[in-house]
Amino acid sequence: MFESKLHTIRPAVGNTFSVIFAGDICPKFPEAVERITNHCDELVASIKPYFETADLRLLQWECTVTDADTPIDKTGPNLKAPEITLRNMGKALGIDVMLLANNHTGDYGPEATLETIEKVKANGFIPAGAGKNLEDASKTVWLERNGLQIALINFAENEFGTAQKNKPGVAPMSPFKNIAAIRAARQKADVVMVAIHGGHEHYSYPSPEMAELYRQYAEAGADLVWNCHTHCICGCELHNDIPIIYSPGNFYFAYPTSRLAGWSHGYLTKFFCDKKGVYAFELQPYHFDMDHITLLSEEKEKGFLAFMAKISAPLQDPDQLQKLFEAWCAGGHGMSYFQTFDREKLPAWPPVWSEREVIKNMLPIRNLFTCESHNRLMKQTARLIEENRVAEAAALAPEVLALQDPEWAK
Repeated sequence: MFESKLHTIRPAVGNTFSVIFAGDICPKFPEAVERITNHCDELVASIKPYFETADLRLLQWECTVTDADTPIDKTGPNLKAPEITLRNMGKALGIDVMLLANNHTGDYGPEATLETIEKVKANGFIPAGAGKNLEDASKTVWLERNGLQIALINFAENEFGTAQKNKPGVAPMSPFKNIAAIRAARQKADVVMVAIHGGHEHYSYPSPEMAELYRQYAEAGADLVWNCHTHCICGCELHNDIPIIYSPGNFYFAYPTSRLAGWSHGYLTKFFCDKKGVYAFELQPYHFDMDHITLLSEEKEKGFLAFMAKISAPLQDPDQLQKLFEAWCAGGHGMSYFQTFDREKLPAWPPVWSEREVIKNMLPIRNLFTCESHNRLMKQTARLIEENRVAEAAALAPEVLALQDPEWAK
């Protein structure tokens, strides 16, 4: 699959269109805001021609668009950006749809979530994966290109900012409901696209459970399954000729200080579609820093393709995929998560549950139970402890951790 950037699945049939998916963008730092505000054309000059080759363009907008100072209590950072960054970046790249189902759209509360949705619309983009309540957020987005009907289903793992029955937020991962939505869309659409926000941050593979679930989405009727969130490049596979992208890495999440090479590299995913679904797809790698998003040189592309082959191979080997996940649990993030259960943070038991500090101290535990990827990590780590296999599993951890800073990307 990785002899070149383009992989052909079968010949095209009838009318066609192409669609580009781009990963996480978050202009959280003043330097990034200034760059997008005053020099956006220069920032995207290298990649803009590639975006222009597609009939449809989608971008994962991973922050609230607001000036409000109303951060919610949560684990992880509260991310927001001014409206001008949304407008300038979206217009410069010709973005059609902003994917909003993620763990940061709700960072500044329900009202700011609604504000974000309205600003997306006001600037000429279509919002997906967020709404005024659970029903609204979970609606399938319908699009049309070249006479073909396209269904877009966008949802995220259950961290913070999830929509509820009477609360604005983002569409949640709910496998039975997600599969029902895919099946319903399959009855009407020529092409069903599923975009998800989930997975394990900084880990270049899906967990075995994640891979199994995404394959079920494909079997339910999705023509493509595309995921992001991990802040690093993950592999991809064909499951019954349905492409599954486990994460393309960051699109533009620029820091003013240096980061590991894996953070600042990613790939655009371009799908070529007809009335039968996806007949080909292309992976276009790039690098970004604060000032530019740049397509890779031919030599760097060779390194990227070799890397993709390496991290995609275990997807077809269940035993190896399990070993890699166990290594991540034992020598990566799993063990550190158990610090969340430090009882010293709650000196009195039972605590006074109405006190804000008590609630804040419990939120990390809440997130470990409700977020699908965190939950999988905790379950597997606990099983390794029970079976006295922590040291055995951790032996593979250096190999897994090294993928965050690959040689080809330096």
